[in-house]
Amino acid sequence: MLSLLMRIYIWNTTKVIIFFALATTFLVSTYLWSSEDVLIEKKILDETGNLYIETHFKLPERKLIFREKIHIIDDNKHIIFQYKFEKETLVSLDYFNQYAQLIKRIIVTHRGHTSEEITYMYTSPTDNHPHAFIRKNIMFDFNIANYDNNDFSFNLHKVLSHEPILEIDRKIKISHDQTRTLVAIIDSGVDHTHPNLAYKFRINYADKIDGIDNDINEVVDDFIGWSIPLHKGLPVEKINPAYETIPLSHGTHVADIMLKNIDQAALLPFTGDYGESDFLNMANNTFQTLKPAFANLSFLFPHWSLQEIPKETYTSLQNLIKNNPETLFFTVAGNDFGKELQSGRNGLYPASFDLDNILTVGALDTSDILENEMFDYQLAPYSNFGIEHVDILAPGSNIEAASLGGGTIRHTGTSMASPFALNIALSIKISYPKLTGQEIKNILLFSAYIPNIENPFKVRCGGMIFPRRAMEVAKRYSFLNTQNDFSKIRILSLEVRFDPSFSMKGELTDASYLQKLNFLWDRI
Repeated sequence: MLSLLMRIYIWNTTKVIIFFALATTFLVSTYLWSSEDVLIEKKILDETGNLYIETHFKLPERKLIFREKIHIIDDNKHIIFQYKFEKETLVSLDYFNQYAQLIKRIIVTHRGHTSEEITYMYTSPTDNHPHAFIRKNIMFDFNIANYDNNDFSFNLHKVLSHEPILEIDRKIKISHDQTRTLVAIIDSGVDHTHPNLAYKFRINYADKIDGIDNDINEVVDDFIGWSIPLHKGLPVEKINPAYETIPLSHGTHVADIMLKNIDQAALLPFTGDYGESDFLNMANNTFQTLKPAFANLSFLFPHWSLQEIPKETYTSLQNLIKNNPETLFFTVAGNDFGKELQSGRNGLYPASFDLDNILTVGALDTSDILENEMFDYQLAPYSNFGIEHVDILAPGSNIEAASLGGGTIRHTGTSMASPFALNIALSIKISYPKLTGQEIKNILLFSAYIPNIENPFKVRCGGMIFPRRAMEVAKRYSFLNTQNDFSKIRILSLEVRFDPSFSMKGELTDASYLQKLNFLWDRI
């Protein structure tokens, strides 16, 4: 299951830290038998006479990677705090209570300064996971984030209370708009109390949170989505400090990228353990009823035959996409540092499914699209690629978006590139609502920018997303009053390239260039 989680979660600097923390036990048990230097235990007395055991874990290369200090009281061990190291650099200090629950974590910067304090709260002494946390900036003494997944209230006035009255009224009016374009997300969780997102949820007034399936859709209390771990109609995020140095905010971050600068969309979240077949089947049934225009799946599973996921999970994921052809599913290429995506037993799913209503996105080494810099953008070093299963590239590096509990955080990975591309597709759909998901997919691919036709990116369209040009192609195509005529999209995309307002560095009009361009387009 650990390897499955590592595939699912995005790569970023935080995950490197998490990997070292999780790997400690494995490394110690692996090397303890071959080197006495790996584990060093010392009994020490501090200045007040308290007895401690201090343990150092070392790699064979003699690098200190982990150290813990245990207080001895009446011959019983009580963990007081742990020092976590990455390549001999201190990254955090963890404080525990008498129940071995992590109650406080101090984050240490690469320069050795303490930067943040995270306080965790538990419902009972037997809980393995905290229900709430507070992130605080130590230097400037202010709260960065405050989250409680036991808070099942949904009060927009409270969430938006810091904003002007006219802005609160505007956003509440938006939340009541039933004509918004529906977009779905399947992820770890989404913070329903974050001001960037709270007013953008699809509100199901027919099923308030009361423990009853009032709208008789076989989903109890799906008020603004669904959370599988808590069986509540709120998309709460599970807090798991053992797997993350700072609360990950994955689903919250992804959702904010999807809907950035867009108020005309309604968010439908399904959150929790998306590795469960029943969870995916429930999402499938809801999708078939509500028919969201787009859905973001920022996760990957290995093939079921590798026995890392049940076959039922694989089948349910495939059926979710296959049974909802009107929904365009945006998914990730993955972060295996330059792996070429394959199919079959060596594939990663859903990206490797051979289904038309999937758009798989790799990452660029940028956080945004700036047209005067596009020629220099490169495939991000962590991103996977492949002309068979990766369609296009989009920004995925150091993206700033909403953080769990409030404020923003920066994350890196194809998990960020996928919702970035969805955001562009959503803007097109809102501007030209009659366009289908398949039409918008082809518009994105044919309008893509290819900086070097001699050495295109190793993705299906050969290039990167070009928002302004995609919108222009969509505009011209919508005037034709046709439907799913992809040959027309291809012709219009070429026409727009010839327009000086949309042509870019490296794009030519001679016969040799067009021949190579058409060769790339033939595989779309």
